[in-house]
Amino acid sequence: MKKIRALTAALLSSVLLVTACGGASQETTVSEETTQEETSEEITQEETSEETTQEETSEETIQEETSEESTQEETTEAETQTEENTEKQDAALSDDLYSFAISFEGDICQLPMSYQDFTALGWVYDGDESQQLESRAGKSTQVFARDNERVYADLTNFDVNAAPITDSYVTKIYLDDTMISPSKSDIELPGGIVYGKSTLDDATAAYGTSTREYKSTNYTTETYTQDTNQEVELMFNVGDNVLWGISVENISEPSDMEYSEVSSEVPTIVGNYKTPEVMSFDPSDFVVDFAGDLYQLPAPVSVFEANGWEIQEDDSQANVEGTGYGWVTLMKDNQQLRAIAVNYSDNAASIENCFVTSVKASSSEYEDCNVDMTIFNGITIGMDWDALESAIGDTPYELQEGMATTTYIIEPVSDKLNCYSVTVNGGTELVETIEVDNRPKQEDFRQQLGTE
Repeated sequence: MKKIRALTAALLSSVLLVTACGGASQETTVSEETTQEETSEEITQEETSEETTQEETSEETIQEETSEESTQEETTEAETQTEENTEKQDAALSDDLYSFAISFEGDICQLPMSYQDFTALGWVYDGDESQQLESRAGKSTQVFARDNERVYADLTNFDVNAAPITDSYVTKIYLDDTMISPSKSDIELPGGIVYGKSTLDDATAAYGTSTREYKSTNYTTETYTQDTNQEVELMFNVGDNVLWGISVENISEPSDMEYSEVSSEVPTIVGNYKTPEVMSFDPSDFVVDFAGDLYQLPAPVSVFEANGWEIQEDDSQANVEGTGYGWVTLMKDNQQLRAIAVNYSDNAASIENCFVTSVKASSSEYEDCNVDMTIFNGITIGMDWDALESAIGDTPYELQEGMATTTYIIEPVSDKLNCYSVTVNGGTELVETIEVDNRPKQEDFRQQLGTE
């Protein structure tokens, strides 16, 4: 910059000199122009030099930033790898067989295990993931594959509502030498027992004597049971006593299970129920006149409520899981009816939106529901014995003789779960008790009333 100022000063001096002389010779003009050109070139060269320096500095800065980013990425990858290794170490198998865990090449499956976690390990379901599982129901021996290995797995829906398979839990894993080669696998159980390597003696040393033993032509099966649906089966080849088959099962409530809320909406199937207007003479209709009101069983609990019966909350379930059943106690005029209430919906429902499948009335002082009751062909409480047999007519029935009673089991649909029980007191020869049970299958009743 000092050089630029000096050149500028020289240029100004020349200009002043020309002005003072009133003119200038041609040589002076050429000299000035030459000086200006030189000055301009020097200034341009310096500006170019400064731009070049700035570009070089910028390139160096970019290189440094790129280097820093690469270093950060490498550091992040290293940290991630370290975390993964730490997680694998933390997830090491214990020595407890009843932890219901099994390791596949270091990937530990502890049952029950969510479907999502299981498939995240690379296991692929050989089936339709969109299938729905009913509440508290499952599917057994479902095939899963990973690389060249296959296992069977049981799936369970623990929720109160129906749910897709993808929301279920793996509750059992089974494998043997026909599915996974014992010599080409890395499968381990708690206590260091290895598939394809450990022997029966090794397992006994690690776990003790089994709960039960079963010997067949090819295998010796040792079963270790902790509780119902909580057991481990080990199958050893008879020839060399080496472990060639494993089954791990644990159907218990998952610790991370999040249950759905029970809807207060009236299910469609409940809304589709129609109260009969007249008594039916067809026993397969299961129409009853109970305490002065007509019902066709199964009938919604809410219909009984509408007729004056009150739910005894202390002796009734509040909610029933999808397609499940519970107990309800109803009271009216000091008379008590306790009955099974079935939920014919896929999702959980309150007890009033479930269906009463049985009613019972009696004139006996030992019964809790002393109300009037009439069924097909006018069969009613207090009817005499001869009139009863006449009313039954050709309807199929079985007799059960008691000490002081005779009971007619009338089965209009050849199913003891769907029948009438009419009991005659041997002393009075009068009908003393009538009980009606009709609990159709879920699919049959849904088709009958409709769920859409």
